[in-house]
Amino acid sequence: KVRPNAERVIVWYDDVIVREKRVQQHDELQLSQKAPLALALGVSFVPIRKPGKLPFDRHSYDYDLEYGSDRLEIHVDGVGEGDLVLVVDDLLATGGTVGACIELLQKCGATVVGSAFVIELAGLGGVEKMGSCPVYSVLRYEEA
Repeated sequence: KVRPNAERVIVWYDDVIVREKRVQQHDELQLSQKAPLALALGVSFVPIRKPGKLPFDRHSYDYDLEYGSDRLEIHVDGVGEGDLVLVVDDLLATGGTVGACIELLQKCGATVVGSAFVIELAGLGGVEKMGSCPVYSVLRYEEA
């Protein structure tokens, strides 16, 4: 199941984005799919997680959602100044958490050059929260 989705993202990567150093994702959603994708792209894998899930020193970012607030964390040595990052996740819905991931990465000095999702629920408006970040989705549903 991982292979077809990884190949589609790699095609987008090959055509649109050049020489990313990192593949990043948030939370525990299909961690096992992100590492093979990073390996196929020949880049590092850097997880962004909810509080208390990562060992070692971390940068954090607090953000508001429709239903409350939350925090994301990344290892202090995960990304740095000048790193180019492709954000990868399985679902783009309202864009709140992914938008927070982008903010956290920028706070660390990285440049987010794109984002890739297996599924996009277009009716929920997540793309609008991505700013100028290019978005690629394998499956796009127009109605939520």
